[in-house]
Formats: sequence, structure tokens, C-alpha cells
Amino acid sequence: MLAIIAAAIEGGVNAFDTAAAYGTSEEVLGRAPHELGVTDRVVVVTKVRPLTPAEFADPGLAGLAIEQSVAESRRRLDCLPVVLFHRETDAVHFDALKTCLKRC
Repeated sequence: MLAIIAAAIEGGVNAFDTAAAYGTSEEVLGRAPHELGVTDRVVVVTKVRPLTPAEFADPGLAGLAIEQSVAESRRRLDCLPVVLFHRETDAVHFDALKTCLKRC
């Protein structure tokens, strides 16, 4: 996998999109820039996991779920320069994400 990421960077790729829902991609993309010595040349974008219907309906539960998702992604990626919602509908909880990123 490291060789593929290295080839992408050599080919001009400077941003990688991932999410916890994509298997081990956060772990791989969390390590690769360090191992390749290119942390200053690439950005890894990740996403908050999709909220369950119960979380979506309850702002308190949504906030907790978003905070947990961001904390887990931060542990795997170390740096979170860009965090998106996995589903557009979940963006109604943007304030929870913004608050979490300030705290985390």
C-alpha cells in the first residue's frame, strides 16, 4: 500500500480522501506521510461516521457521536486539517462538529 501512495504523490497527488468506514484506510493514511517523509506535502481529508437515526434526531446524541468519531479519527490520523460529514443530511449538526474540533 505504501508504494501505491508513494506513486500517487510522485504523480502529483497532494490530497487523500478517507473515512473510518473505509476499513483501515485512516490507519494507512495516518502512517504513510510520516513513513514517506511527506507530511508537509499532503493533506488527508476524513469524515465523521454516518449518524444513526437516533443520533440524527437528538442533538445531544449527535454531538456525542460526532465527538467520538473525530477523536477516533484523530487517534488514527494524528492531524485533522479537514473533516467532512459522510452524509450531507448530517450537516444539520455542523455546530456540534465545529465545537468538537475546537475542543479536540
